[in-house]
Amino acid sequence: MMIALIDTVAIWFPGSLALLALIFASGFFSGSETAIFYLSRSELRKFSKGKPSEQVVAALAADADRLLTAVLFWNLLINLSYFAVAGVIARRLADQGMTAAAGVFTVGSLLAIILFGEVLPKSLSIVFRKKIAILVSWPLAVSVRLLDPVIPLLQQISRLMRRTFWPHIQKESYLHSEDLERAVDASGSSEEVIRHERQILHNILDLSEILVEEAMRPRGTYLTFNMPVQLEDLTRITPETDYIILRKRDTETDEIERIISLTELSSFSEKMLNQKSKRVIHVPWCANLSDVYSRFQAEECHFASVVDEYGETIGI
Repeated sequence: MMIALIDTVAIWFPGSLALLALIFASGFFSGSETAIFYLSRSELRKFSKGKPSEQVVAALAADADRLLTAVLFWNLLINLSYFAVAGVIARRLADQGMTAAAGVFTVGSLLAIILFGEVLPKSLSIVFRKKIAILVSWPLAVSVRLLDPVIPLLQQISRLMRRTFWPHIQKESYLHSEDLERAVDASGSSEEVIRHERQILHNILDLSEILVEEAMRPRGTYLTFNMPVQLEDLTRITPETDYIILRKRDTETDEIERIISLTELSSFSEKMLNQKSKRVIHVPWCANLSDVYSRFQAEECHFASVVDEYGETIGI
């Protein structure tokens, strides 16, 4: 069989090169789609204010329908071309009396497009989503832009199909937290939600009833430093220290300006310490945790300074 394959190299080699190119193209679009749609909202917000390539990623993700329509169209076109070329090669091999080789080639080409055109790119894109999203941003943007004249038509066809096959889909009414809590309680008699998961859901719902002063770390239980932090300040750090709290520059007050999470540092230098510092929001002691969490999401922040009725910091 090997000698026969060498003799018929003119039949299958050019087509195999085309198949390799189509596998690469399929992997490009599959991986690009996965990488962008796996980005979190906070990552996309950072991208929108970042480098040009990062802004392109954020712009593509902002119009998800347009992006998904373009990716599906290109993937469909690539897959149809791939199987058409593979079919032609297999048919030519069969015409030469190499039916076994034709069968092996057909199965091999199918496995190749599944593994290298879908599974592997998607797996890598999940793990390295930020790097891959930035890498593919410009080529993907060009590919989407090429389809702009026909994307409205494709979206209209999609809407017509949804209305034809699922005409009675209605928007669900707004669900209040009290309704959700009752639903969690009602599910207690079933096996769908085990005790541990049900307790987690209750804890989430209880955030609206817990004040920040009940959950904060009181003043005096953490170290504070003046901005900018110096390396000699680190001599006060103990193994239990997880955060470095930075006060306002040139003040002796306890008003917190920024926070450094030591768990995010891979090395210690003055430049690294000050670059990794993150701003804090200031919340009153009487705010509840759910409101603070909402502000965290809205303002892209993860730390809060708790102040009393006089505006003095009493914890974090």
